[in-house]
Amino acid sequence: MSIIIFEGAKAFSRLQMIIFIDKETDRYINTAQLLHARYPMGCLFCNIIEGSIPSTKVYENDKVYAFEDIDPKAPVHILVIHKTHTKNIDELTKDNAQIMADLFLAVKEVAALKGIDKDGYRVIINNGTAGGQEVWHLHIHILGGQKMGPMVCSHG
Repeated sequence: MSIIIFEGAKAFSRLQMIIFIDKETDRYINTAQLLHARYPMGCLFCNIIEGSIPSTKVYENDKVYAFEDIDPKAPVHILVIHKTHTKNIDELTKDNAQIMADLFLAVKEVAALKGIDKDGYRVIINNGTAGGQEVWHLHIHILGGQKMGPMVCSHG
């Protein structure tokens, strides 16, 4: 895969944004797709759990692993994943419903560790393609450290 790296600043951002473009298709490649291209074996998040892909760990217990998002959308942006691979919410059943309890209890722990539990934080699960899911391993985004804007932009 050929990739051009372009650096440019958006007017509303203090940080520079790196855009990856596949030269063969002229299409934008998001960070998850880029990591999949670099580490193609298996699930990206399963590879992070096993340690074959580096991450900045924030919290771990025997059921879940939490780490900093590599493309943060807030001062605090943590991903919480279960160590049992589950593609998304659609794969949950009565038999594995404990996965959600494990994830949400970890969210509470991570929020306290990061000091955002007192003022509040946003919890997001993107489910399926239309929901914006990019990595096919059920995960929760924790965003905080600032007042959060509207949940979604209105249709224009």
